[in-house]
Amino acid sequence: MKLEGVITPLITPLEGDGTLDQGALIRLVEHGMRGGIHGVFIAGSCGEGTCISADMRRQAALLARQVAQDNVKVLVGVLEQSTAAVIREIKQLEQDGFDCFVVAPPYYLKYETQGEIIRHYEAVHNAIETELVIYNIPQFAGTCIAPKTLVELSNLERVVSIKDSNPNWEAVQNVLLLKRDHGFSYLVGNEDNGAPGMLFGGDGCVPCLGNIYPKLFVDLYEAAKRGDVELVFELQGVVTELRNILKHATAWISGIKYIASLNGLCDDTPAVPIQPLSCSERAIIGSSIVDFHKKHGRRVLSWAL
Repeated sequence: MKLEGVITPLITPLEGDGTLDQGALIRLVEHGMRGGIHGVFIAGSCGEGTCISADMRRQAALLARQVAQDNVKVLVGVLEQSTAAVIREIKQLEQDGFDCFVVAPPYYLKYETQGEIIRHYEAVHNAIETELVIYNIPQFAGTCIAPKTLVELSNLERVVSIKDSNPNWEAVQNVLLLKRDHGFSYLVGNEDNGAPGMLFGGDGCVPCLGNIYPKLFVDLYEAAKRGDVELVFELQGVVTELRNILKHATAWISGIKYIASLNGLCDDTPAVPIQPLSCSERAIIGSSIVDFHKKHGRRVLSWAL
């Protein structure tokens, strides 16, 4: 199955005591579906997947699937420090009926060769029975999957897409140029690269801000699919406004959660050890969001539904 469209990397909403806020998670999934998203990605970077327990990742995935039913695709992130740990967790989740997993290179060790990355994914691929999404996120994993390596990995039978969160536009462009001859599914994971990435042939995007403004990104995706460059440029400008607001947060995920809380979706409690917002950060982000909503008027209500 080819993955395409807007896949929201779901926030993991937490209660004040650090437990999963089930009501908020239900609201987030329903909010995204009302906005027209095509899937949810559980326990990725935006979902604080490396900061919450395996039990909480499983709990969040089970609840999201219950809400999504067959309406949108549910992808589960498995971000572990070793190949063996990735395989172990996927096999446990396969028993629960999950069928699509997003896997990054193991973090902590910085691998010296692309061959080591290929060995990792081949081992995972050969050990599982479900769909696999290759996740390139060098700024967090510490290892960058080279464009030619991504193409090679796309040929593995169970690989259904590449999620590329590389902030380096030159590298993203090189992958998209290679995609023209190989035809694999490609999802843009970095919001700054979303518009050009989809206009250059990307099949969709995975935007953290889609938790709050899902229809903004659905509109952006559909405009790119139509080739409406003027509208794509305009909507990417809106995304940039929001990204600039987030720059006021020391920890970006705390900023995302705070904006979500201002929109009534969840509390803004981050997972330990992520830094909560300071009072001054809350003040400037809060006032900036008020200005953002005033500037865009009724249109922003449709983006946020």
